[in-house]
Amino acid sequence: MSWGLNPLFQFVPMEGKSRAQVPDNDATSRLTVMLACNGSGGHAPAAFIIKCSGPSPDQETMRVINSLHCKEGFTTADGWKMGWWEGMVDTKADGNRKFRRQYLHHADGRVIWAQHKAYMDSCGMCMWIDLVMAPLKLKSGRKRWLLVWDSCSSHMTTSVKAKLASHGFDVEQLPVNMTDILQVMDLVINGPLKRYTRRERALGLYNYFQEWRAEAQQQQVTAAAAAAAAAQQQQVTAAAAAAAAGSAGSNAAGSAGLKSKPPPPPMLPPYEPPRPTLIDGLQCVSRALAAFQADESFTEGIKRCFKKVGLVPASAAGFLRYPDSHKAARPNLLPPPKEIEFSAGDIIDNFVFEKLVADVFHNVRLDEGRKAEEGSGGAVAGSAADSGEGSGGVEWMWQEL
Repeated sequence: MSWGLNPLFQFVPMEGKSRAQVPDNDATSRLTVMLACNGSGGHAPAAFIIKCSGPSPDQETMRVINSLHCKEGFTTADGWKMGWWEGMVDTKADGNRKFRRQYLHHADGRVIWAQHKAYMDSCGMCMWIDLVMAPLKLKSGRKRWLLVWDSCSSHMTTSVKAKLASHGFDVEQLPVNMTDILQVMDLVINGPLKRYTRRERALGLYNYFQEWRAEAQQQQVTAAAAAAAAAQQQQVTAAAAAAAAGSAGSNAAGSAGLKSKPPPPPMLPPYEPPRPTLIDGLQCVSRALAAFQADESFTEGIKRCFKKVGLVPASAAGFLRYPDSHKAARPNLLPPPKEIEFSAGDIIDNFVFEKLVADVFHNVRLDEGRKAEEGSGGAVAGSAADSGEGSGGVEWMWQEL
């Protein structure tokens, strides 16, 4: 996302300028946010990618992360620690090569690293798996997780596949060009997040405008008072001159008074809202995600979405099934369980997860049966039923903004 974009609409007065004045922006405030959620409505810690000066695979000489670590809100006292990630990653241009990137890691799991365009690349994918997803999976105590994402090329490079396999992740991709129908992040997360950030930006501009208007009004009041004082002083001077010089002086003063021009209107202060900074963006997105997690209705919405797209069982009857058809055809759904209601937006084509997830659960249950006496084992897909929170389902899926 390009943090700090100007509002979609701006107020323009009827008089004066016919176009709104565009506030200053900063291209370096661009950032990418890596997000994930699960069928229980939970969120993975956010991973932020910010811009740096160059595409070098070794960031030893780059200072962007060090500089950020010195800023208020991102210091060691604020819960952030610096670290280095190293690994071999295959690239299209140079083949397999070693990457070394610096990152900040917060106690709550959030991570920040840099890439020269603030994009997600194969190296970033490996970092995300190592620094965010793998610790979550280890903490859950489960042997395997099912990760569902879209068909972006950086997701399924040789290095990313090897990294996922090494941490015990099963991976499936959504059908091409179906994220607007099947991707939970697109359906219930990305829109509210972007609206939250735009609202924060608009609120900042509004608060600045209030301060600017108050300053302009104060300047006008001060200028009017100065003009009135000058006019009064001019009248006193003219009266004194008339008394000293007689009627001729009085007529001359009167003529001078008629020829005098009113003072020019006071100059308004420059309208220069402060640029939105990268730090503002990082903090704004963090506040938004914290608010979403604390909202029970938001969590319930994520759970419902996972059911409707067929990623978790909709009821005891199992997963939702959909007929094979083209996306634009808007087909009718096969009869769903009676307790589940559908609308036009629930249409999904040519995509069923039931067999996939059922096979995963079957293998896990066999493994759990063998390990029952040892108290080990875990859900491959991390079903909510295993934790006593409801229907089973896929543990994590993710989407980049």
